[in-house]
Amino acid sequence: MWVPKPRSILAGSKRFAKAWTNWWMREAEPHALGIARAFLGFWILLYWALKAPDIPATFSNVGVVLPLPTPYFDWLLVPPSPLVAYMVYSVLLVCLALIMIGHWTRRAAFVAAMICFYYNQLSLHMFHTSFDRLFTFCLLTFILDGSDRFLSYRMYKKHGSIWAWEYLPHMVGHRMIQIQVFLVYLGTGFHKLWLPGWQGGQILWFSFIGCWGTPLAFWIADTFQWSNLYHVAVNMVIMFDIFMPIGMWIKKAGLRWWAYAWGTWYHTSITFTMGFWWFQALIPSYILFFGTDEIHRFAIWLSRGGVQTKSDPR
Repeated sequence: MWVPKPRSILAGSKRFAKAWTNWWMREAEPHALGIARAFLGFWILLYWALKAPDIPATFSNVGVVLPLPTPYFDWLLVPPSPLVAYMVYSVLLVCLALIMIGHWTRRAAFVAAMICFYYNQLSLHMFHTSFDRLFTFCLLTFILDGSDRFLSYRMYKKHGSIWAWEYLPHMVGHRMIQIQVFLVYLGTGFHKLWLPGWQGGQILWFSFIGCWGTPLAFWIADTFQWSNLYHVAVNMVIMFDIFMPIGMWIKKAGLRWWAYAWGTWYHTSITFTMGFWWFQALIPSYILFFGTDEIHRFAIWLSRGGVQTKSDPR
């Protein structure tokens, strides 16, 4: 029977620790994170901008607002007047616009995240939607340094071109979004495996003809009626959610490309049939699963000659 020697265990532990540290803390090209920041910033800005008509009803004292009790901060959660509610909302939109263009990104992300936490305690806790939590998590990652080191107003102001770039001082923000996207798919895949409602095609049929169904979904349900194809479709959804968190990481045989194509098709089809457009924000995040050097080469080709500068950690 083979028994590992203490020396080999120690050497293996050191190699793992070095690789783990390098995975999180190495300097890297910022292009993937910069592109993801611009797209996610735009998507979160669009999401909140469309809420403008609902601000008084959702976040002011003229609506049905039930703040979540919070020790020592109850005074902050007294529903404000509609005017104050719109002022806070306007600050949020300005911060999201700054994140999108990459100007004062860390400060804007901090303020935007705090407003989102405030909204959660004030009203959104009653709905507890996963996309609200996902968007807030992305804002928290943008507080870390690096997301505005490419494709940003900061680079334009500093180097005269949005295509200029500086090395990321670390990969923490990049990795945090990767892990969050991985967990989104992993969690939805496993809960669909055991939830009783996902053991047959009925859930898809009733979704098509329910309150979330779009005209396209009603047309599909009316044209094709009930059939066993709905069971097949539900099994395909479960297979997708199980395959995605694994396939996104695998380069061999082009497996990751199949994962990204399947994810794009899945979220787009859900948008057109049930109006769940919020999770389209996951599609731009796929770029973070490519190597930073791969996206760097693509960005150089796209810009017809990028400008590299020395690392300048804040």
